[in-house]
Amino acid sequence: MGNMKINVVFFDLGGVLVDVHEANLLDNFQKLAHSDPERVQAILARLKNDAEEFQRGHFESKDFYRKALAAFDCGFDFSSFNTAYTDMFDLKYDVVEIAQKLSRQTRISLISNTDELHYEYILEKYPELFIFEQPTTSFQVHSLKPEPVIYRSALSKLGIEAQQALFIDDKPENIAGANAVGMPGILFTNAENLILELNQYNFLLNNLGFYSTHETHKINERNQHG
Repeated sequence: MGNMKINVVFFDLGGVLVDVHEANLLDNFQKLAHSDPERVQAILARLKNDAEEFQRGHFESKDFYRKALAAFDCGFDFSSFNTAYTDMFDLKYDVVEIAQKLSRQTRISLISNTDELHYEYILEKYPELFIFEQPTTSFQVHSLKPEPVIYRSALSKLGIEAQQALFIDDKPENIAGANAVGMPGILFTNAENLILELNQYNFLLNNLGFYSTHETHKINERNQHG
């Protein structure tokens, strides 16, 4: 491990760079559809296959909206749907700090299972994520992790071999998918362990500082404004 030359580090998005609050989705659609949690949960479960196809880029945002509209059988507009569907992410500032420090030592990029609405929302809300070079998303390449296509697309886009890259994800099956195409991986648990793991690949990363304080400030600011 210590002798490997890594030229690109790929990060996962949800679960690594952003926290995903599934409970928000249920709460948001309860309010939007004026319905009870059991009914909303059942409808969201029925939409799961459509959501996966949306992540694969097999249909457009408005098509997914129409499917949700039919499933809920009520008349919310696209803007209200978009807000309910996307307002479920918080940036992990400590991991972004690691990525920023890492970007001074190597190239960094993204490989993410996501859809057009979620991805646009996250980038608009968190411009800190524009530091990643030529991200690869499932809806753009029509493939989901842990399928080989999405990893190979990311490698091809950056012009590197699998052995020259390192992949960080919070799901073991996605790490296994990267390994299957020849890419080493780190299973993400928390920021502190990630630093230790990255240092084993000859990166020099110190303890966290700035974003821990920055995150606290952001949380306090949000609380003050309701």
